[in-house]
Amino acid sequence: MQEFKCQFKAHQDEPIKGFCINMNCLQNTSFCLKCLQKKHINHQDDCLAFNPLSNLINEYIKTHNKLINQQIELELLMKQYQKKMEQYIKILEQMDQKINNQSYQSVQEQISFIKYLKWSKTQNKQRSLIQELNNSIQTLKELTKEESYLQQKQNNTAKYKQQIVSQSEKKQIEYNQKDQKFLQKVQKKRQEISGKQLLNIQKQSEASNLQIDSLKKDIRSDKQFHYQQEKIFYNILTIGNSLQNLNLFQEAIDCYDQVLFINPNDYNALNLKGNTLHNLNRYQEAIECYDKSIKVNPDLFDAFYNKGLSLQNQNRYQEAIEYYDKALLINCNDFDAFKNKGLILHTLNCYKEAIQCYNQALFIQPNDYDTLKHKSLSLYDLNQYQEVIENQDKVLNIDPNDYDALYLKGLCLNNLNRYQEAIDCYDKALQFNPNDFNLLINKGINYIYNVGNSLHYLGLYQEAIGYYDKASQISPNDCKALNQKGISLHYLNHYQEAIDCYDKIIKINPTDYDALKNKGNLLHDLGYHQEAISCYDQALQISPQDCEALNFKGLSLDYLNHNQEAIDCYDRILNTNPNDCNALKNKGNSLQELGCIQEAIDCYDKALQINPNDCDTLNLKGLSLYDYKRFQEAIDCYDRTLMINSKDLEAVNLKGQSLHYLNICEQAIKFYDFTLRNNPNPNYMKYKADALLKIGKKEESKELYIKALNAGYDKDVIENIMKIFK
Repeated sequence: MQEFKCQFKAHQDEPIKGFCINMNCLQNTSFCLKCLQKKHINHQDDCLAFNPLSNLINEYIKTHNKLINQQIELELLMKQYQKKMEQYIKILEQMDQKINNQSYQSVQEQISFIKYLKWSKTQNKQRSLIQELNNSIQTLKELTKEESYLQQKQNNTAKYKQQIVSQSEKKQIEYNQKDQKFLQKVQKKRQEISGKQLLNIQKQSEASNLQIDSLKKDIRSDKQFHYQQEKIFYNILTIGNSLQNLNLFQEAIDCYDQVLFINPNDYNALNLKGNTLHNLNRYQEAIECYDKSIKVNPDLFDAFYNKGLSLQNQNRYQEAIEYYDKALLINCNDFDAFKNKGLILHTLNCYKEAIQCYNQALFIQPNDYDTLKHKSLSLYDLNQYQEVIENQDKVLNIDPNDYDALYLKGLCLNNLNRYQEAIDCYDKALQFNPNDFNLLINKGINYIYNVGNSLHYLGLYQEAIGYYDKASQISPNDCKALNQKGISLHYLNHYQEAIDCYDKIIKINPTDYDALKNKGNLLHDLGYHQEAISCYDQALQISPQDCEALNFKGLSLDYLNHNQEAIDCYDRILNTNPNDCNALKNKGNSLQELGCIQEAIDCYDKALQINPNDCDTLNLKGLSLYDYKRFQEAIDCYDRTLMINSKDLEAVNLKGQSLHYLNICEQAIKFYDFTLRNNPNPNYMKYKADALLKIGKKEESKELYIKALNAGYDKDVIENIMKIFK
């Protein structure tokens, strides 16, 4: 770049160091070190080097921009307030007219308005506002006067300079004046665009195309400007922003390119061009602009943040996080950077880290609606249902009619078994927009389906079926609703109707795993074990390692005495999950049936290592020990069960039988009495009768045998025992 030399003949080879901004100085505004020491010695504080001058210019730009923004905001507020005042004036004039007409009854109806004006201190506030506006107007007048005076003085100074400077200096002044005219032309075009924007956005967008083309021609024909360059750049970038706001993206890019044609390292133009390319979904080109901007200005927050945004839109999540982090090193309080980083972390299933980002964003903006909702989703994926509920309450404080928030809150209440509260949430959501289901069938089905689920778990199966039917009316082939309806019908013992539901699902989708499995469970409960196994086999073709289907298939095989095949099913489960308690317990049962008692006990012990308080497994182990004639160890198992659940009738009965075989019959009878008080089962009657007979109470035992027979105990067994009494 050619060095800027001093124009004073005595030291014309000296490099220029800056400019003098003293209003009364008659010397050349540019100065070298010698000029500074001789020509500007009395006002050296007003002689600024390039960097301090740039800082001063930027400070002026910020101040002027702030004033413009405040002016726009004030205009909008004043227009709004003007409408309100016109309404007030109309009301007050009507009231005054009514008083003049002595229509006092009508005035009485509106007197509350006067009360409001008086007690809200509106008039005092208006007087204060008028005074402040008067002061502001006066200040503006003084500023205008002062600027006119300074302009006049500057003109006089320029005129005087023409009389004392050399010919070369005159040429430079002419060039400066040309530059000034060009700047005024640019400003005029900008004002025209701004004016059209306020009048008619559509017309402005058409006009902007023509005006920006004209502006570009002017710039190309006047490439030699220097002093006014930054101001011109600012004006062009502002026009570019206006075009971008009107979605005239290509025209905006043309503006930024004109700045970059003159100064390829203008980081503001690079950043703004990147934003426009981003809006056009040209993310890679946008990233290239941001990279250039960062290279010129490594402290430009916007460039780092915007690059992160473009990377995020390209699904380059890890890189995007890195750039959000770099942006946050520059500005650690940026809400959007924290929020967007949280969104990416959620997408990457890093829910805890996402929540940390959302929390930092909410520390900056505690009531941001979207961030609260996103935080709820991350909490939900961590199964932190209570925290989701608390967070959704904050969302609902902002918008009580947000049915998505109500829906998610209902899901969480459902998962916490707070079913009635869940139903209340779903009902409230449905009140806001009951017709939403016709437009968003899937969402509607989910609402109704989950209300149905809550009723189902409350045992209100018939009511639940009503909701599943509503879902089916919206979408007759919705397998989810049909499946849940089948389960509710199963609980109501409406077996054929339940099977009809499952068959309908299988007809729609022959590979619906849930329908095949649930149909198998129903057939298993009805004792149709071979048919149940057929359903489980079809389900296992879809999901070969599904533990639930393998477990139920094993149970059905056990009922058919195919114990070894059942064990094969349980082993398939244990190969996948060695700690599956149900598989260990059921395998133990199968081994017990095969007479492999010690192997059965080993299975029960493994299950009890995982879940020491499983009463069912303790009782089964006790039975195996009982078969081994290890009665005291069996009693120890039953005692452990009764410590967990003192009313476990199975454990009470089995302990009684073990005591009986140890000839501790008096105690055994006490345990049988307990079971009979709670469940007059003929088996328990027979066991007690055996104990009574053993201790010689024949009459009591005889009466109890007869009672057991009448209650349904095996007739042949009882008749054989009764021979003893003859």
